[in-house]
Amino acid sequence: MAMRNIKDVLVPLTLLLAVVGLRLKNYLMKVSGSSIFSSSSNLILRVTSVFSRYAISSIVIVLGFIIILLVLYRLKLLFSLKSGVNVGDLWIEFKDKFIGCIVLSGELIVDNSQDLVMLEDRVERLFQALRNSSVNYTLFISSSIDNEYKAVLGMLVVSDTEDEIKSDLYKVKSSIEATLPELDVRILNGRSLLDLLNRSLVPINCNKLTKVRSNHDPLSSLMISYLKGAKRASYKGIALWHLPLGHNPSREDFAIYLGNVIADNREIYAFNLSLQDFSSHIAIFGTTGSGKTTTAKTIALRLLKKGIGVLILDWHNEYSDLLSFAKGTIYRLGVDNISINPLAPSKGYSLSEHIEFVTDLFSDVFNLSHPQAFMFREALKKAYLKARLHSREPTILDLVEEIEKMPIRSGWDHETKTALLRRLKLLTEGRIGRALNGQNVIKVEDLLRPCLVIIELGHIRNVYAKQLLVFSILKMIYDHYVGRGHIVNRIKHLTIVEEAFSALSQKVGGYQMVERMLSELRKYGESLVIISQSPSSIPSGVIKNTAMKIIHTLHDGRDVDVILSSIGLDKAYRKIFHILNVGDAIIRTPSLNEPLIVRIKPEVNEKVHKTSDELIIVDHS
Repeated sequence: MAMRNIKDVLVPLTLLLAVVGLRLKNYLMKVSGSSIFSSSSNLILRVTSVFSRYAISSIVIVLGFIIILLVLYRLKLLFSLKSGVNVGDLWIEFKDKFIGCIVLSGELIVDNSQDLVMLEDRVERLFQALRNSSVNYTLFISSSIDNEYKAVLGMLVVSDTEDEIKSDLYKVKSSIEATLPELDVRILNGRSLLDLLNRSLVPINCNKLTKVRSNHDPLSSLMISYLKGAKRASYKGIALWHLPLGHNPSREDFAIYLGNVIADNREIYAFNLSLQDFSSHIAIFGTTGSGKTTTAKTIALRLLKKGIGVLILDWHNEYSDLLSFAKGTIYRLGVDNISINPLAPSKGYSLSEHIEFVTDLFSDVFNLSHPQAFMFREALKKAYLKARLHSREPTILDLVEEIEKMPIRSGWDHETKTALLRRLKLLTEGRIGRALNGQNVIKVEDLLRPCLVIIELGHIRNVYAKQLLVFSILKMIYDHYVGRGHIVNRIKHLTIVEEAFSALSQKVGGYQMVERMLSELRKYGESLVIISQSPSSIPSGVIKNTAMKIIHTLHDGRDVDVILSSIGLDKAYRKIFHILNVGDAIIRTPSLNEPLIVRIKPEVNEKVHKTSDELIIVDHS
């Protein structure tokens, strides 16, 4: 082909130079008789005679020189073939790799948007099939020319052995024929493939290229379909959902680094959590030892570096080591001389509104019946009136005392009163009583400081008491924001809550107070991280209020079904949740179109300085 192209140019050029030389000679002979040109024209005439005599022979010599160069090039090519490249019937072998090529031709006609959608789907399915077949290939796609869109020109397939390359080529060929039957699929022979590679992978001698004839602009749609199919990830051999096209776009100033995206059992690029996504609440699920606590710690430390305060309600006393990395304070409820008062009045509410709120809180935690809630409310009113006479806030001790004073008019009253006292009296004794009825009450301003604050709950064994403490703290935060009334659209503070929501018993009618706090806290810039081993044990309304979900290993089928439903995945992916490595998590956020598998990268050690047992501060100076 190269020789023919050169001849097509040089032969007309040779004839043109010969004609020009002869015409120039005739012209100079006509003007040679003039006295003006008598001396100079004789010299030019001699030169022209020599040129016309030897013009053709000179150009033949030049042409021969070029031919010699081409021959030397071919000899060099032959030498390279002998030294490193072997040519087979459907492949070439180079550096212990076998390379084959498939070329496509034909027309894909798109008359309307529906045709384009169907074509996109077929192209996507094609490249999903190729990826699942583990064929190693390189795709060629051209640009637009005169409103005709040249799409796939061909594919290079690379394999390790001769048998594999033949098998892979026919796999690709059959996949294309099954999904795009309009196209002519041809496997190049080894010599044609080598010629193609010599022309820098541009098939210039291909008269018919794959075209898409359409009134629309389908190339971008086809490219997206190709990338969706070709970029479909796998994890431990299981095909997954699509990867995002390119790096996570979140800017470092408006995001935190969490880890690296995993695809095909390798880390492919860094993953950032957008701070905008934190405006919605977060759920972290996983079995014991799967890495969910490490994930929460990583999020906390990296938000602290952004100047965002973090409060951790530490259910199992697992977070105190964070004070080795960040400035902060730790409170040990039931051990230190500090307490939380669930009955303390809130700013921004009338007394009657506050009493209703507290009644709903205790009803949610202890699953009170309607008669029990009524008796609780009446006793709470009397406790507030009595405390107001003494210019102080009521405590659970006051509440229990008022319930004990209430008269019994029937067997039903006796049963109701006994059930209430059985639940509430345990809140007045031992470490629980110290944590709920002490004089040194934590202020909400101390919890919302722009640093790390940890409240350890592991010293308290009773689940209901721990729940009450957690939701009382959330209520304090909620009341604080409602009283201020300052609505923001970005995260200002993060609260991590572990296991408290899992302990809620399932009851008909939902959890009005808890769900109300979750739905409204986000508009004040407060983001909650809810951590649990079992998503199926959490009320559905709580899960619905978490837009960002981070899921580590899950084994229980009910838990997996809840997650599949909440993040919109097909049941075909359920086995992925059983095989996740420790520290790997499936992540779904509002800014992601598809879930990702991310390998969490924990924070590194930093300088530590401790000042006391109760107050631990880390100095970064």
